Amino acid sequence: MVEPAALRRVPRSFDGPCLDAACKLDAAAPGFLNHLLYASNLRRAATFATLIQIDFERPAAMAERLRPFAPATCLPELDPCAQVVRALLILREREIIAALFGSVPDGFLGLLGRLGSQPLPDPAQYALLHDLFGNPAHQARAKLLRQIPGLVSPSKIVAAAHLDPVLLHPAMLARMSDIERVTTANAAVAVIRSVVPDATDEALRQSLDGLSATGPSLGEWARGWLRRRMSRVPVEPPIPANDPELRLIQGREMADLGRRFQNCAADRVGYVALGSRLYYEWIGFGEPAVAELRSLSGSNGIYFVIEDLKGTRNSEPDAEVAKAICKRFSDAGVLTYRDEAKGHGFGSALRHLLGVWECEFIEPDADISNLLDEAA
Repeated sequence: MVEPAALRRVPRSFDGPCLDAACKLDAAAPGFLNHLLYASNLRRAATFATLIQIDFERPAAMAERLRPFAPATCLPELDPCAQVVRALLILREREIIAALFGSVPDGFLGLLGRLGSQPLPDPAQYALLHDLFGNPAHQARAKLLRQIPGLVSPSKIVAAAHLDPVLLHPAMLARMSDIERVTTANAAVAVIRSVVPDATDEALRQSLDGLSATGPSLGEWARGWLRRRMSRVPVEPPIPANDPELRLIQGREMADLGRRFQNCAADRVGYVALGSRLYYEWIGFGEPAVAELRSLSGSNGIYFVIEDLKGTRNSEPDAEVAKAICKRFSDAGVLTYRDEAKGHGFGSALRHLLGVWECEFIEPDADISNLLDEAA
């Protein structure tokens, strides 16, 4: 019976360290490389995981690991490389994995079969995958990988292994194409947690259910949290909370401020979340006004400078009101001249994600730094 064309196997090339190792084994047992070129994805994955672990200065060590599963072929009197080849040719994939890692977790072989025809770019990812499927603490990460349709790319393995636990969601994983995006997503969650006290893990997870591969972006999701629920700022404000003339605007109040003053305050929530800007509404005498303070870092801590002062529709405030505002801030140690902050406390990818478009940022306070370090 002629095999259907769709099922016929054709040789598929590969390169890198696995090709070097396969050539060395082929020299000891000719035909091994040809066998591997025609092998299925699962067989290739199990073999690749073996090849990258062989120490060719001590090939007998790998032969010893395989011998319990293939005692009739891994004869000690044979060349060690020949023993390894013979074992790889006759053992089932499950037996090869058991010899390499000591166990075959549920779902692990299925995932290996969906890695495609090429070796993983980082040899350590084979052990990482085994840990994700074998360690009960990583059950959610393994489940997320199993939910990926079709082939599983190396970038998805990295993402599933390093995403913050609350971000283990198919729609989120679909957006992760490299470790930088993973780090940025984790940092965004850390910022949300730092400025939204009621951002529980359960609430964060549930909010991801509204995402899809073509739905709101990660940035829109993060800014949505800040606009709706941000109730504290990540820096120590210069004006007390109970001040009778100046009221600190929290992130969740920025949209309302923008509506009342007919300005773009709603788009500045990311600046507030990162501690780059603070906004105060003048509630003293005269016409209403909004002061924009910029945070500056210095050797003795954080300073603030009045960046802008506007009335409704970005008009210039009444001169007496402006004078009173500046005087009040000056008494609190806020500068009234422009300066440039040299610290870069947050990555450019995170600033872009949160809609922050400036070059200079303060160094974040210690708590925020620790959160971002942990997230990364």
